[in-house]
Amino acid sequence: MKQQESYPWAEISILDLRPLKFEPVASDPRLAIYQALIKSPAPGMPTFSVTVTAASPGDDQQAERELQSLLSNMRAGVLVTDAGPVQDPQDDPEPFNPDTEIEIKAELVEQGTTERTFGVIMVIQTAVDSGTEAEADLAAPVAAPSPNFTAPKNKRHKFTAKHPMFATVTAIGGSGSLSPPGGPVSGGGSTSTNTKQTTVFVRGNPFLQFGITLGWTDRGLV
Repeated sequence: MKQQESYPWAEISILDLRPLKFEPVASDPRLAIYQALIKSPAPGMPTFSVTVTAASPGDDQQAERELQSLLSNMRAGVLVTDAGPVQDPQDDPEPFNPDTEIEIKAELVEQGTTERTFGVIMVIQTAVDSGTEAEADLAAPVAAPSPNFTAPKNKRHKFTAKHPMFATVTAIGGSGSLSPPGGPVSGGGSTSTNTKQTTVFVRGNPFLQFGITLGWTDRGLV
């Protein structure tokens, strides 16, 4: 299957991707919620949060190790640019299901007094383990994923933002897919959404180590 063309920000080589310092932010026996802050390296730029929400591992030590591996291996970088008007969401996101999903939410941290409109380009490197071979049309991987990187099994990743965004997924190892309406991706290839959504999903077939580039227009106090 032919890969879709990437959007202009598909390869943001100037971004310095760094580990995220996650801290638990809520005490819910059903959920594990961790948050990290990320900021553009340029002075005076806004700060953003990356919040990861998953089913609580409880007493399952293997599930806890997989979740902590996901958090400790995640890398990210952000770039703030000029932008046009903010767009209102057009899609109706599905409710979060912790039994089948891990939610990764990117948000502006409003902490100033000056209201601004700006473009946001955020790159996150992570991995997803959907534990299924169901998508038969995915190409066989040409690059093996890192053996040191594990992720909670049988889960897809749900990436969300407040405003509509484009998304591009580039495979580092393994194979998987992006929806809606993206497509399959494997072995160094890329695939992109062709409409703006506030929610996109990435799944592995069964495992995908990848980078995702998200681009949207935001407005808030900075």
